[in-house]
Amino acid sequence: MNILSTVRAAEQLSAAQRDLLTRLLEQMLVLGGGAPALKFRADHYSDVDALEELESNRWLKRENDHYIVQSIALPLLDTEPARRLLSNIERVYAVLKAQYRLTQQAQVPVSAVAVQTKLPVVDVTAALRVMLDTSIWCSGWSTDLHKEDAFVCPSETVLKHETYAKLVEEVRSWNASSPFRSMGSNVASDVEEPAQLHVDVERELPAAQASAVLSVAEDLEGMKFSLNDYYDDLEPQGVIDSVLTGKINTLRAYCETIGWQVLARQLKELAPLRGNAVEAMELVRSFVVPEVRRLVIVKATPKVTVRDREPTRVDNVLRAWPAVRACLQEFSFYDIKEVAGLAGFDVTATAHLVQKSQGGATKGQLMSAIDEQVAQMICPNRTHFLTILIEEILRRRPEAQDKLSEYLSRLGWSFVNQTLVPLSVFDVDILADTPDESRHDLLKAAQRLRDGDLGGAISAACGAVDAATSKVYDELGLGDPTKASFQERCRKAVLAKGVLIELDRQLDELGWIQSDLVPFKKNLEGALNQGAYVMQMLRSHMGDVHGTKPILRSLVFDCLRWAELLVGSLVERSESA
Repeated sequence: MNILSTVRAAEQLSAAQRDLLTRLLEQMLVLGGGAPALKFRADHYSDVDALEELESNRWLKRENDHYIVQSIALPLLDTEPARRLLSNIERVYAVLKAQYRLTQQAQVPVSAVAVQTKLPVVDVTAALRVMLDTSIWCSGWSTDLHKEDAFVCPSETVLKHETYAKLVEEVRSWNASSPFRSMGSNVASDVEEPAQLHVDVERELPAAQASAVLSVAEDLEGMKFSLNDYYDDLEPQGVIDSVLTGKINTLRAYCETIGWQVLARQLKELAPLRGNAVEAMELVRSFVVPEVRRLVIVKATPKVTVRDREPTRVDNVLRAWPAVRACLQEFSFYDIKEVAGLAGFDVTATAHLVQKSQGGATKGQLMSAIDEQVAQMICPNRTHFLTILIEEILRRRPEAQDKLSEYLSRLGWSFVNQTLVPLSVFDVDILADTPDESRHDLLKAAQRLRDGDLGGAISAACGAVDAATSKVYDELGLGDPTKASFQERCRKAVLAKGVLIELDRQLDELGWIQSDLVPFKKNLEGALNQGAYVMQMLRSHMGDVHGTKPILRSLVFDCLRWAELLVGSLVERSESA
C-alpha cells in the first residue's frame, strides 16, 4: 500500500482495533495457524463490537472458529512481529516472481523457497499462509503447507505487481467503501428490512431464461415410473430417488437465481428424496410445475434481423449458470466477491453489501446481485464470465470438479479444456431416420447421461443397438438374435444389411479407386466390429440400471458414440448429393 492509502486506512482503525489485531497476529505466529476465535472473544468480550467491525471491513477473517489477521492489515500494525512478517512476505514474493519467469506455473517446493530466501521453513510457511488470503497471485498450493513436500504454484499475476504490497492495494480497492460507509456502520441497520414474502410474484424474464426454466420444469413433470418399479425393488427406488432429487435441485437453483425464494424453500424441503418419490411427484405435478408456469412472464424482445441475431447455442449458456452458481455459493461471503470479481463481476456495484454480525448483508443478497449482472450480460461476455468463474472455482476447490460436472451435464453443458461446451449427444439427422425402438433407447441413454445415471446410460445405449440388430434379424430371417453375443449380432447384421457393399457403390460413384476402397472398407468393418466389442465389455462391467457398479464417465460418452455409429450404419436413409 502507498503511504497515502496506508494513512487513510489507519485512520479508519481505532487504537483498540490495532491492539486487537496485534494480539491476534502474535497468537497466530505462536500457534502456527489461526487464533481460537471463541476464546479470544471471551477474553476480550468488552471489545466484541470492535472485533465484529474488523471482520465486516475484512481486516480480520473468521474461519472454522479461528481468527486470521488479513495481509491487508499488516502495514497498519507498527509492531516488530508485523514488520518482520511483512519483510518475509516480500522476500517470498520476490522469489516466486523470479521462479515464475523461469518455470511459469510449475510447482515450487516450500523448502526451495526457504533456501532462496534464506529463511527458516517455518517462517516461509507462516508468510505463505498469510499471503494465501489474497490468492490471486497463486494458481495452486498444497492443502497442508507444513508437510515436507508442500508446494505453491505462482500465477502470471506476480508479474503484474512489483511487490506484494502493491497487489494487496489493488485487492483492497475492489472492496472500496461506498459513500454511505463513511457515515458509520449503523447505516445498514437504519434501513428497514422488507417484510417476509409468503407468495412469489411473477417475473418478466428474457426469452432464453424463461425457456430454460420452463424446460427444466417440464422435464421434471415428464419423469415417469410405475408404482411397482418403485415399491417392489429397493435398488431402482434408490436410483429414482437420486435422479428425481437432481431434477428438483436443478429447478430450485433456477428459482433462487430468479428470486422466487418461497418456491425455492419448498423445493429445498422436498429434497433429498428417501423413499417418497411418489408423493413428491404428486406435489410436483399438482403445484410446483403449475406455479412455475404462473410465475414466468416471457419478456417481449424487439424484432432483430438474421444478421443481428445471436446463435441459440450461445443464448442457452444462461442455462449453465445455476450449476456454476450452486458451487460458487459454497464459498464464504467475501470469497464469493473475490472469485466473481476475478471473472469480470463488477464488485463496485455491491460495495454497499457488507457482512456484519447484525443488520449486515447476507450471502443470498450478494448472490442475487450477481444473478442480476449475469442476466444483463451480453452473451459473449456471459460465456467468458462463466468460463473464468469455473476456472477460479476449480483452482481453489479441485474437489468440486465431479459435482460441477454432474450439475452441468444435467443442464446440457460440460467444461472441457477451459471451454464451456454444450452437450449434443447424438446427431439429430440420425435420430430422425432411426426406427422408433432404437430412437427411444438412444434418447433414454442421453437423458440418463444428463441425469448422472451413467450405468443406465450404457444399458440404454446397448438396448438401442439390440433393437436395431433385432429388426435386421427379423427382416432378413437371420434366426434368433438372443443366441449370439452382442458383438456377433452386430457383425452379422452389418454384413447381412449390405452396409459395406452399399458404401462401396456410393464411394465408387464419387470416384474412389479400388486401391483406396479395399483397405478403407476393411478398416471400417474392423472398427465397427471393435466398437461392438467395446460396448459388449462396457455393458458387462459398467452397464447397471441399479447404479451399483464403478464407472468411468469418459467411457460412457464413448459407448453412446459407438451406439450412434452402429445404429446409424443399419438405418436406411436417402443420401443427398
